[in-house]
Amino acid sequence: MSPYHIGGLRIAHTLLKPSVVDFIEFATRSGNIDLQMEEISVREGASIAGSTLDQCGIGRELGIIIVAIKRTGGDMTFNPTFKTVIKREIS
Repeated sequence: MSPYHIGGLRIAHTLLKPSVVDFIEFATRSGNIDLQMEEISVREGASIAGSTLDQCGIGRELGIIIVAIKRTGGDMTFNPTFKTVIKREIS
């Protein structure tokens, strides 16, 4: 990881999208609002593997917002719909 690369991206994002950067900093700083971002992996054999977000009910039952799903190959689906299928991670 290059601090110059990270710093350059940070400066660019701050110039191009200052409100977005402000929101992310505010939201992720502890003690501001009741927002916590987490990353989870769906392992082989998980009970939710193969079901849609609606079928498994994790958003509804746990009150969470799923921002993105990252597949094993690295592809990401942002703002997934209730029809998006949860797939297991293959090790």
